[in-house]
Amino acid sequence: MSNGATDRAERSLEKLGPSPLARVRTPSAKRRLVGLLLSPHTEPHLSESVAWFQEAAWALDYDVLTYSIRNQKQQAMPCLRMLLERRVDAIASLILDPGPDLMEALSRVDVPVVCFDATHAIRNGASLSIDYRHGIREGVQHLALLGHREIAFIGCTPECRTMKPKLEAFLHSLKEIGCTPKSSWLIETDGSFSGGMTGMQRLLDLNPRPTAVMCSGESLTLGALLALGQTRTSVPEEVSLICLDDCRFCDLNVPPITTVQIPLQEFAGRMVDTLKRLIEDPFGQIPKGALRVQTSLIVRGSTSYPLGRALPRIDKDHAVIDHITVMTGRPARS
Repeated sequence: MSNGATDRAERSLEKLGPSPLARVRTPSAKRRLVGLLLSPHTEPHLSESVAWFQEAAWALDYDVLTYSIRNQKQQAMPCLRMLLERRVDAIASLILDPGPDLMEALSRVDVPVVCFDATHAIRNGASLSIDYRHGIREGVQHLALLGHREIAFIGCTPECRTMKPKLEAFLHSLKEIGCTPKSSWLIETDGSFSGGMTGMQRLLDLNPRPTAVMCSGESLTLGALLALGQTRTSVPEEVSLICLDDCRFCDLNVPPITTVQIPLQEFAGRMVDTLKRLIEDPFGQIPKGALRVQTSLIVRGSTSYPLGRALPRIDKDHAVIDHITVMTGRPARS
């Protein structure tokens, strides 16, 4: 940096005042530097986790250097080379669908690496994953308690790796409540906003059509909502809706969307904690439980009992009816 640029930077720092991240440390203390890899197409819920990642890293006196990889085949090695040239102590990857080129490159570096849902074993690192089964099971059972049996699923094509565990968890949960979905109720799309619109339109054209729909992502849910609005199909009176992967829009929508939520702050904190463990003890064993983040159901206004359907009172205490009244704020019809 030239003297002029240095002087301008120093004057700017003086105007900004002391850093809120400044800490008392000995002159010899060295701040760790970690690299963070992102995709420009990262889902909104993972984008939000970047802020939590930075906060968790700063709390440990780690600086974060972020790179975005658009083309994994062409950019994986150059991006990793730039991180290594900056002498990073570890690398984290928040790329949703890491391809073989990126995984190969990450497996060749000698610094600790933590990936999100890695496709292959990492020689010098660990993989953090999201347990969708628990939250999806809660979502399906919630719909069953409300009286739904015709439940559809809008998801990505099988080429998207994160699609498989979501769909498997959905089908397993349906089996638990004694339901077998029709093939026409399992919609495959490209995971986009327009894909959600098209998928919901296909479901609304069916006869009979499902009374509840679970969408595997935020973009799909927004598209599905637009299709429902365009056809004047009310939510939840005519169709109940659940979104996988909660993000900020869900509780701002009208009605607020019931979601299977990822605890983003916990997810980011787990990733930083795993990096810290690997930096301080490269050969230490990390418990499997520490590498898995569990989802949970957040009930809001987009789910209710099916229109025009009486619900069975399954026991003398009317447990199902009481549950529905609490969840929806409306008494169930007998």
